[in-house]
Amino acid sequence: MAEPKKKIFLTKSEKALVLQEIKNGESRDAILNKYKISKRTLRKIMQCACETGQLSKKSNVFEFKNKKSVQSVENTEIENAELEAALFEWFVQIRDSGQPPISRKMLDDKVRIFNELLKGPANFEASNGWVEGFKKRYGIGMKKYKFFVDPSGAAEFSQILKAEIESGYLKLDNIYNADESGILWRILMACTLALNLKEEEEASARNGCKDRLTALFCADASGNHRIPLLLIGKSEIPTCLINHVPENLKDQRLKKLESLGVIYTHQDSAWMDKSIFLLW
Repeated sequence: MAEPKKKIFLTKSEKALVLQEIKNGESRDAILNKYKISKRTLRKIMQCACETGQLSKKSNVFEFKNKKSVQSVENTEIENAELEAALFEWFVQIRDSGQPPISRKMLDDKVRIFNELLKGPANFEASNGWVEGFKKRYGIGMKKYKFFVDPSGAAEFSQILKAEIESGYLKLDNIYNADESGILWRILMACTLALNLKEEEEASARNGCKDRLTALFCADASGNHRIPLLLIGKSEIPTCLINHVPENLKDQRLKKLESLGVIYTHQDSAWMDKSIFLLW
């Protein structure tokens, strides 16, 4: 039968030495082995020191949540400083360029790429804790945009339309629905990472960028016949479409782009108007 462990009692001077070693950055395991004390005893010493002001609460939390020494943590922070700086610079560039929302996956992919470029640790992973710490240090939070719809109105119209189809014995192949939609392609979408700065809040209060396209969708109720998508922009022939518009269609108002499967036209405000609808 194993002999029970003998309880170790430290003197006041020994406890003072323990506290000094904690302040100097000695690891928890090293202190336990040196003074032959239990984790519970060390915890009590640190708790009493925190209550009397001899030890900061930060040191207490650190010792029991991390097994690394202060020096090793500082080295890790130094190694990650360059990585974080590169990641934040990329974040600001993407935010200012008006590109799609920044998701957690995009952030993880960039962390991996930057870590490789900076020759960081091969086993480095952007854990949830690391990412949350990075966001907190640089004032980055999740920003949501609200969109308003009227589901009750759509449900009511659906029932009316269904009744009309049944009473008129209409075939689904003969029923077409066309609807236009504004595409504000420079505006951030529903949810993205954003800086928690006053400038960001002021920017969100202002109207967003008005660069837009109008798209007209049309298909029959059965889904067997889909009319090519109609796109309405401001430019007669946008730079991005120059190589897609055949020479014989450049002077026409409606330009059928076979390579893209769409029809393109233009209007000063990129809106649908009577002349475009009649041509279509």
